[in-house]
Amino acid sequence: MEGRERIVVIFLSLLLMPAVVAFGQSATGAINGTVTDSTGGVVAGVTLTLANQATGIDRH
Repeated sequence: MEGRERIVVIFLSLLLMPAVVAFGQSATGAINGTVTDSTGGVVAGVTLTLANQATGIDRH
């Protein structure tokens, strides 16, 4: 491989590397769990609201 071709390959590799890393990022997430009462029994049909106090955004 000639010097110029090698530089182009290195440049393209460095250019594309952040794009590959970005695929691992997500704007949303998931919370899994079980809601129980004070005796440890499972509570069915529960709706939770998650609130970010810093931004004031709620999710149902």
